[in-house]
Amino acid sequence: MKKILLIGLVLVTFQIKAQQQQIQILLVDAEVGYPIGQPDVPPYYEAVSNDPGLNAIFQMHNATHYYPGYETCVEFWQGRVHYVLCEGCDVNQFESDLQNYSAVIEKTYQTEPYSTANTMYVKLWDGENGNPTGNTTPEGIIITTNSEINEIFIDHTVLCFERAFPTTTNPELMKVYNLECDCYAEDLGPALEALVDVVEYTERKGFVILETSDFSKLDFTIVPNPTNNTIKVQTSESIELYTLMDILGNHLLETPTLEALNELLPTLASGTYFLQVRTTDHRSSIYKLLKK
Repeated sequence: MKKILLIGLVLVTFQIKAQQQQIQILLVDAEVGYPIGQPDVPPYYEAVSNDPGLNAIFQMHNATHYYPGYETCVEFWQGRVHYVLCEGCDVNQFESDLQNYSAVIEKTYQTEPYSTANTMYVKLWDGENGNPTGNTTPEGIIITTNSEINEIFIDHTVLCFERAFPTTTNPELMKVYNLECDCYAEDLGPALEALVDVVEYTERKGFVILETSDFSKLDFTIVPNPTNNTIKVQTSESIELYTLMDILGNHLLETPTLEALNELLPTLASGTYFLQVRTTDHRSSIYKLLKK
């Protein structure tokens, strides 16, 4: 059965609407065009940047939200990846206008709301077959120990391939890798999964939007909290899903069992995490979890 691994970006809530469109943006310069909308002031991550020209394009296409992107493992993309949402817009024309604003916008990707265009998790069957060698091609493309993967990485310009859980001792999690490419992950995933003897699965990355109207008061307590390693829960609820997010929205584990969550917790660094709990009758709540 395929495990689902997601990253989460913890945002102050806003309504998810079916007609929303999303464009992922790569800025030319991290200091020009970055989001300045406030996460805790309505309308929450308003579609406003620090560049007047970009703001004019946003207004022309009814952009609703502009929010900061994930922490990329591609060094020269750091601070330059962001997302803009629009409602009832001509997304193709919106993207074209963004691309034509080449003084500020280097690249764009259309992708469904609350997903990343060019990132994924990859799990190998064998951690020694397909793992990165530490070397790259002259173009910066990752070289692994598997020649077939290398060909695919060249075709799809894979610029980052690193262990998703670098401190874990869990043998299964040690075979899970973060991947970033200058491509669409939806095109790359099937190419990798065709290597059935090498790649167990791939999983697109998304981020979690926390909508306050979705949360309920549950009979649920985490003990101990803070924790050194594992936790227990005190509850009368029937829990069907645990979702763990860190405060920066990087590594998120989604699992139906507390046992799987406790396998991951000892490998995490000290800090603040969020645990979303969903019951079998589709109520949910979110709790702060502190790791010593």
